[in-house]
Amino acid sequence: MKIKQINYNWFFSVAENSTGFDSAIVGYDNIVMIKEHKAAGEGDKWYYDILRIDGSIERVFNPNQVFFEKEETK
Repeated sequence: MKIKQINYNWFFSVAENSTGFDSAIVGYDNIVMIKEHKAAGEGDKWYYDILRIDGSIERVFNPNQVFFEKEETK
């Protein structure tokens, strides 16, 4: 399945009595793809790579929500 959005870095602000998070959306902020890396054994971690058009990668270890594109039916 192709990932279209990930929400991560969830936080609670006591001062504002509210919650928030960061988002990465394919097609915005130069994001071309989000890749999922599933843990493959003991000691490995589950994470997501956010790839940008300039070749930079942001690795996220604390996702809160992941949104996938609808799979096409044949």
